[in-house]
Amino acid sequence: MRLKLLAAGLIGIFLLVSGLRPDGLPFAPGGTFSDAAVAHYPAAVYLRHSIVDQGTLPLWWELNMAGQPFAANPLNKTAYPLQWLALIFPPTWHLNILIILHMGIAALGMARWTQALAFRRQAVLISAVAYALSPRIAAHTGAGHLDLLYALAWFPWLMWAIRDWFASSFSARKLVGLSLIAALILLADVRLSLFAYAIGIIYGIFEAARDHRWSHAFKSIAAIPIWAMLILALIVPLLLWQPYLSRTGLSVAEAGVFSLEPGQLVGLVLPQMHGNVETLTYTGISVLVLAMLALIAQPAKHLEWLVMGGLAIVYALGSNSVVWHALVEALPILRWFRVPARAWLIIALTTPLLAGYGANWLLTAAGDRRGQPRLIGRTRLLTLIGLVIAVTCGLFSWVSLPDLAESGRHLLMIGGITGVIIMLALSGRLTNSRLGVALMLAVAVDLTLVGHSWLEWRGEDEWLTPYTQVAEALRADNADRIYSPAYSLPQQVAAAYDLHLFGGVDPFQLQGIVEAIADGSGVRAQGYSVVQPPLTGIDGDDLRGVNRTAMPDTNVLGRWQVSHVVAPYPIDHPRLELLDIIQGTYVYHNLDYRLEIDPASVPRWAADQKGLPDTATVMEINRATGLTMVTSGVAFAACLLIYGLLTFKAR
Repeated sequence: MRLKLLAAGLIGIFLLVSGLRPDGLPFAPGGTFSDAAVAHYPAAVYLRHSIVDQGTLPLWWELNMAGQPFAANPLNKTAYPLQWLALIFPPTWHLNILIILHMGIAALGMARWTQALAFRRQAVLISAVAYALSPRIAAHTGAGHLDLLYALAWFPWLMWAIRDWFASSFSARKLVGLSLIAALILLADVRLSLFAYAIGIIYGIFEAARDHRWSHAFKSIAAIPIWAMLILALIVPLLLWQPYLSRTGLSVAEAGVFSLEPGQLVGLVLPQMHGNVETLTYTGISVLVLAMLALIAQPAKHLEWLVMGGLAIVYALGSNSVVWHALVEALPILRWFRVPARAWLIIALTTPLLAGYGANWLLTAAGDRRGQPRLIGRTRLLTLIGLVIAVTCGLFSWVSLPDLAESGRHLLMIGGITGVIIMLALSGRLTNSRLGVALMLAVAVDLTLVGHSWLEWRGEDEWLTPYTQVAEALRADNADRIYSPAYSLPQQVAAAYDLHLFGGVDPFQLQGIVEAIADGSGVRAQGYSVVQPPLTGIDGDDLRGVNRTAMPDTNVLGRWQVSHVVAPYPIDHPRLELLDIIQGTYVYHNLDYRLEIDPASVPRWAADQKGLPDTATVMEINRATGLTMVTSGVAFAACLLIYGLLTFKAR
């Protein structure tokens, strides 16, 4: 019990060190934007408003992109059951509760999986802490990629369910459980389901081959109909809108964005303390060392993890890999998933597992040093060599490479501590209880120091309050749609003040709307962009000069019911009337605006725009979306009830 409390306490300390606050949202230190504020906060605000205040299903919203589907957009998470906690808690509280909850789910899932693999108690908790505090989990949380956190939390549960499926005889309870977990991953994040299902299939093949349980593998097909019912609310609307989406025509180059560079594999030992989260490869030097112990002690036993790791690296290299190019050419649907470097998240899962294996072996070897004298001797020698290398590389990076000085100090400290702990254990100078605590503390300190450099919390005074005067001025002037060439009115502010944007930030975009925004903004950029209009002329995170040379077409803006334009710079246009300058933001009235489309109509689009469905088609898709939401909701409730009853009966 004390070890469990220690593990929970270490995760809690990590969150507190990162500045967790219920009225704040996660950001990357030094970063300007966070998807938690830009995307997840508005979604929570609107879901709550639609159900609680209006009493209607959230099928459509006018927040951004000149109005578009809400429930059909996977980013808004209406098909993910835990998102509905937004009905109970205020938006910031809701998102923070989900962050804490999913870190707990991740830790419990890894603990459940490693318990099923017969790990010692200390090794179970080491794996659980190593996964919950994984640098990629922390960094994606800091970037506001909360949907990735939600999906990653269920990865170890899927692996446990597969292990449980093959470990004993077939049962309806296991069938329902497997279906539920597989569905939750896809509903949390469609993109990561590609990797979860891939490693799940590989794991299942190895499990079936290990015990010659191929009949179990074939019986698992029975989970597909249940899984399909659970994901209807996401898949059916997405398929219905798919012909109209801009993401459909992604090129190979666009799909390969943020491919991993071979040189970035150095990040396995020298932690990247800032930069692009998508190319972060650090899993923890303490975690990596323990994982290497597992491979040294029992290499044949861990073949499946080596296979998964190798495949993950090849895919993560993306445009730097011939194999990835061949795959996306042969299977164009893979382009839709973009960001191949996210395949590294497979390694972020398997390395903590292997670390648990390594800790398990070390605890056994330290308790019975006479059982494997040659292996222990070889391991001590390799540990000593590794310790010397860590100290040498750490010192060299610290002293000679200014850009890597912090990484070098970290390698020197954590690598040195981990190596000393292992040497003491193999020399019989640490009891098992002390060894377990020492390893857990080393892992927690390692990952907390790195995670803290990727994650912090900021209050509304930084991402909402600075824009309130502009928002209130627009409301006072009865603004209809608002166009902002340089994102001067962020989406979270628009959501809080019920303002509607012509453009915005969202990977779910209708091609016709993208073209309309290009016509109205005068910004024409090649290729796919999650921001509309695309940010041309951006300097780092400074948006003050973005799209400054682009001249908007006020007639097009008027047809799309854009009444106001806000920008961080003056716009010299005869049909834009300056209303005010508020804290450096220029607020203009569009003289070509006339209220021509009923504010209550859905969709509220200009009638002459190509590439968009007509009103009847939109209403038909919305009805289908509502029906699938109800169907999947009933299916989830039924599956949870059945699983609970079968679990109670089994006990």
